[in-house]
Amino acid sequence: MVINLLAGVVTAAAVFCLVYVLSMRTVGAGRGNIAGRLSKYSEVKAAAAEPKKSRRGRTKATDLIVATVDRAVSNRSFAENLRAALTRADLRITVGEFLILWGAAIVLGLFLGQVVFGTIVHTIVFTVAGIVLPRFYLRFRAGQRLKNFNQQLPDTIVMLANSLRSGYSMLQSMEMVSREMNPPIATEFHRVIREVGIGLSPEEALNNLLRRINSVDLEIMVMAINVQREIGGNLSIILDTIAHTIRERIRIKGEIKTLTAQATYSGYVISFLPIVLAFVLYTIDHKYISFFWDDHSCGLPLMGCTLFFIVVGFFVMRKITKIEV
Repeated sequence: MVINLLAGVVTAAAVFCLVYVLSMRTVGAGRGNIAGRLSKYSEVKAAAAEPKKSRRGRTKATDLIVATVDRAVSNRSFAENLRAALTRADLRITVGEFLILWGAAIVLGLFLGQVVFGTIVHTIVFTVAGIVLPRFYLRFRAGQRLKNFNQQLPDTIVMLANSLRSGYSMLQSMEMVSREMNPPIATEFHRVIREVGIGLSPEEALNNLLRRINSVDLEIMVMAINVQREIGGNLSIILDTIAHTIRERIRIKGEIKTLTAQATYSGYVISFLPIVLAFVLYTIDHKYISFFWDDHSCGLPLMGCTLFFIVVGFFVMRKITKIEV
């Protein structure tokens, strides 16, 4: 009874955190997102760089909780890595807000496993899901954003080259890209223009762009621009060559992905289907597969060998289908 009461209280707190963070995103989208990230590279303070916004929808208590968490993790190395991951995923929340949401997901997993299902296996599975899924969502969102960025990059480079031929400067060309192109590339080039506007050099602004977008193709373009600024040359011709090279790489990657798609998804299905099926059977009737842990002489070794070969097969399939271009 006490455990259920405690679980209910903790779950209520978790639901409060979830509702708070989700409602906060509408307010946080207009806050000092740019200024906070630029404060690492300039002397301009975030309060001076961004106008004050209304905090309607947030109470002083929630502001205090988020501020406390942010201060507690501000000097930690993992906070810097998490801040970079949030930037790459374009999630306009602070590290403290993400940690609150992460903790709420873990507590919710504990509640589902311990109170709803009441078994140690479900508790472990849902708790691990609460730990893994937020970071997985960050990586997935950052990967999708990087993919969209790389697909837009050849057209962007051609636009920059044509603009330079027309007599525009590089900054004017980037400003035109921020107006004419779609996100995410328009958003990133707009940030470059904003950084230069508050006093950073173009080289520093482009290097900050590389920190936000971990793209090899973008690195080639930035390197060409920086070299041209130092030694001169016809940058428009260089950009045309880079755009052609990137287009060919994207085409070859698409062909490779098409040819290896069947083997890739077969590896995922073959690897995860037995685990998911075992979990579903355990949920329906755990006695049906209790042989694996009840029989220590045969069941546990058989389960261990099964998991070992599933893991080995998964990584072998990944290795076969992973082709670098």
